[in-house]
Amino acid sequence: MILSMYVTMDRAETKVLFELIGARYEQRSMLITANQPFGE
Repeated sequence: MILSMYVTMDRAETKVLFELIGARYEQRSMLITANQPFGE
């Protein structure tokens, strides 16, 4: 598992997230949020 952005994700989930970010890079804006407070 990989600790990414304060949320534990497995490799497949992390890969999909970074593919999405890479596909949208310099084309459209993106906002990623979580409803968990820091420390959880």
